[in-house]
Amino acid sequence: MILPLISLRLSPATAYSQNYLSYRATFGPDGYIANNGNIFLGLPSNLDLIAGYSTYNIGGIVQIFLLSVGRSTPKLSLYLNGSLTPIVNSYRSKRLGMSGSFRLANIGSSYDPDYSPLRVYLTFGYDRSDYTDGAATIAQTTLNTVQLYPQDNNIIENDYTGGVKIKYYETTFSASLILSNYNATNFPSTPNLFVSNPPLYQQGYPDHIAYLKINHNLTRDISCYTSYSYIDYKFGQSGIANSYLIGAIYYWKRFEMLLEYNCYAPSEGDVGNYFSVGIGSTF
Repeated sequence: MILPLISLRLSPATAYSQNYLSYRATFGPDGYIANNGNIFLGLPSNLDLIAGYSTYNIGGIVQIFLLSVGRSTPKLSLYLNGSLTPIVNSYRSKRLGMSGSFRLANIGSSYDPDYSPLRVYLTFGYDRSDYTDGAATIAQTTLNTVQLYPQDNNIIENDYTGGVKIKYYETTFSASLILSNYNATNFPSTPNLFVSNPPLYQQGYPDHIAYLKINHNLTRDISCYTSYSYIDYKFGQSGIANSYLIGAIYYWKRFEMLLEYNCYAPSEGDVGNYFSVGIGSTF
């Protein structure tokens, strides 16, 4: 199954010192629709508070509640993140983790020493997800024989993220790797999985994910970006999947408007095409 992209801000390349509100909708095959709204509040002492709510329709209306709080400075950012998916069709999940970045190098002259032409950041993160599925068995067919295995109703996933981000004038390059491990060997036959960073769609339990992204500000009013994700699945879908994404954001006064296309291509199964539209505003 394909889950929606949940982004904390409409424009991932923009940092806001003021308050910000956004909404986006994603449309895909077989009537798939996902909705995501979030609010960003810039608090004193460089503290940020981000809250989000999302829904998507896969065998019922699934809801996700998100909350993130942290502090961001030119040299260091650190956020605590959490999400909760209430029970639907005997499935529910909760996630708790942290993410951040550290400025490794600041190269070149600038009027502001914190914003030189070339900046290099290390990015890092950890997430612990707890999944509960009410199903009791998994059916597997091998050489015309059907076998039933006990299913682990409670699965704990640990994700470890490391990466680098390079900003050079109006261009930002990002690369990251996510490694996952689990406390289970038998998984739910219909896995539900939510991933917010990096932005991608997926439909299983991954072993590892590699992610590349380039963002470029064409003008003061237009920003474009493209990304590629390589997903090696452990369970839920055989083999690997490739995710290709391209998008653009138009800035007008205090508003932002987004258009995005994502092609999700698994090694087995049909290719999925997803389109997103969004709007955001400072206030």
